[in-house]
Amino acid sequence: MRSRRRCKEKLEFALQMLKCNAIKRKEMNVDEWGRDMQESTVTAKGQTTLPKDVRAALHLQPGDKVRYLLLDGEVRILRARSVGELEGALKRSGQKPVTLGEMEAAITAGATDQAE
Repeated sequence: MRSRRRCKEKLEFALQMLKCNAIKRKEMNVDEWGRDMQESTVTAKGQTTLPKDVRAALHLQPGDKVRYLLLDGEVRILRARSVGELEGALKRSGQKPVTLGEMEAAITAGATDQAE
């Protein structure tokens, strides 16, 4: 009987600790893995203000655009990049630049190979 009471006390203590940790996480705005969570409110028009830390992490300035990537019930927010920022994104060291004519020839050759 004594060991049963002791086991019950340990279980109750463990449950209290879990509740306490959940409350602390909520107060600290962290998820169960300790990652910082940011929060904002959605208006009646569906608008929200991105928290300052989120804007800083994405290097956003007024007028910048963001993209939303939907992933299995979660959303990832990305900074939209202009075409000018993409220059050199595919550049590899030791690889010579390809002209538009060479690209068109490669595309035509690939299309012809697939049609045959």
